[in-house]
Amino acid sequence: MKGNSTLDSLTQGILGAAIAEVGFRERLGPKAIAFGALCGLLPDFDIVLNFYDPWAYILHHRGFSHALITLILLTPILGWLGYRWAKKKTSYLTWMHLTFWALITHPLLDICTSYGTQFWWPISNARLSLDAIAIIDLFYTVPLLAAILVGCIPYLSLRARRYFACSMFLFTLAYLCTGYANQEEAKNLALEQLQLDKTSIRNIRANPSLFNIWVWRVVVQDQDENIKVGMVSTWNPQMIQFYNIPNSQHPLVEKALATEKGTIFHWFASGLVTADVVEHRYGTKVFLRDQRYGLVSN
Repeated sequence: MKGNSTLDSLTQGILGAAIAEVGFRERLGPKAIAFGALCGLLPDFDIVLNFYDPWAYILHHRGFSHALITLILLTPILGWLGYRWAKKKTSYLTWMHLTFWALITHPLLDICTSYGTQFWWPISNARLSLDAIAIIDLFYTVPLLAAILVGCIPYLSLRARRYFACSMFLFTLAYLCTGYANQEEAKNLALEQLQLDKTSIRNIRANPSLFNIWVWRVVVQDQDENIKVGMVSTWNPQMIQFYNIPNSQHPLVEKALATEKGTIFHWFASGLVTADVVEHRYGTKVFLRDQRYGLVSN
């Protein structure tokens, strides 16, 4: 999870810099790019929790630091710092404008992933998630990076660089929309097949695999909390081979899920949890698994 967060944060920094390139370089100068990148990274500073307590990280990452109210409160403070960094030569309101959009697009992009974001904290701890894009997808990141790099070419006019940046930004928006549409198609393909099997469905998720929006991991939970997992391609749809993961009825599983950590894990995994009970010479271990991610196998 640490490595994924690092790469995910890199994309967020590039997004913040791309926003500055699209709408603010002309008015605020090249410093806007670095400032936009910093603001785009800022909400992910909560990853320091992972070094203190991994469970606190699971509970709070993409929580308060990604909440709308937090980012609104930070906007005038960070905008003032940008204004001072520019030695008050440009508009404070424009720096605030850049700050807000570089900050707010961070959780909005996170909402498009499967991990989700507590956007409405402290009103709600629900993790909003659209399952539209993987946390690492170069088809999304590279066009934004290209917009920034082209913006550094001095012999191109400012207007040409801005138009290119706008086109790359619109491409990434279209990519996110396509990802969401493909996610819905992946679920529909699975539902059509499961209806033929007369499977009682309690919950279904389609999560994108890394680096693309065409291959999806479909997780289906029935009324007895048994889980089926399979892969489907929206590019070339075929019969899904589901693997069954039965819900363990062992009493220690219920005890594990009732603990504080078990409750946190169940919430984080959106209820798509399976358990393995392993007996050995020293006692019994219960392993809880988040079935939204991982390989599909027996």
